[in-house]
Amino acid sequence: LKGNLKNITKGLKFVTDYMQTIKTKADELAALGKHLDHEDLIEKVLEGLDSSYHSVIDATNSKDTPITFDELHEKLIHKELSLHTISPFLLLLTSAHLANTRPTHKLQLFAHRGQL
Repeated sequence: LKGNLKNITKGLKFVTDYMQTIKTKADELAALGKHLDHEDLIEKVLEGLDSSYHSVIDATNSKDTPITFDELHEKLIHKELSLHTISPFLLLLTSAHLANTRPTHKLQLFAHRGQL
């Protein structure tokens, strides 16, 4: 079980699912008498995150007092929401840019071929 816990990463999971998976594995270990320290649990959560959560990782590691599991969960959810809020906006900007540049490119292509 401890090996399974080490291999868990957030990947494409939602933050809540990711943290629930870690918490479940930690509870299973505790039921077997192998309790995981709170700091080790927090460290495991942070280790399984990708670079898009770097700001939360840095903020958590720089705190003078240890963060609770629930506080970390809340911070990660806020970060997850901000990532999902920004992405569609960037997609919209990219789509708008492509829509504005394609006709010009097409006109240049046809003009070059003498088909305009």
